[in-house]
Amino acid sequence: MVSCPNYLFETIAWVAIAGMTRSLAAVLFLVVATAQMYLWALKKHRQYQREFPEYPKTRKAIFPFVVTPDVKAQATQYCEQVKKSPDGWQVCLQLFTKVPERGSETRLFALQAIEAMIADAGTRGDASGAAAKLDTARKILLEF
Repeated sequence: MVSCPNYLFETIAWVAIAGMTRSLAAVLFLVVATAQMYLWALKKHRQYQREFPEYPKTRKAIFPFVVTPDVKAQATQYCEQVKKSPDGWQVCLQLFTKVPERGSETRLFALQAIEAMIADAGTRGDASGAAAKLDTARKILLEF
């Protein structure tokens, strides 16, 4: 996953300390220390890539799961499939109204999927059960 897990876990520890103390000094130290460790990790990561020809291409220097263009394209494609699926709007409606609330990005996507269903219902009319879909969405959103 990462070339320098020691720096990753030190950063996590400093995040915890800064969060627990709520001290400006701890936050400033977190920022400076993380920046410095990131630079060290990049240097070490590049050294590993030069030294070991078969070093994993997907490995990151310090922070795992940093989104690459390939992953972003796959995620975008998946989101579009959810929006276009016949029951995707129902799942998104549940996500949007779930308590405790999901993250703002998740809720925005859910609203976009619901909006796509509403737009589709307007163009297809009653042939696709549009009235029932709209009524269900309206009822759940008003109860929320």
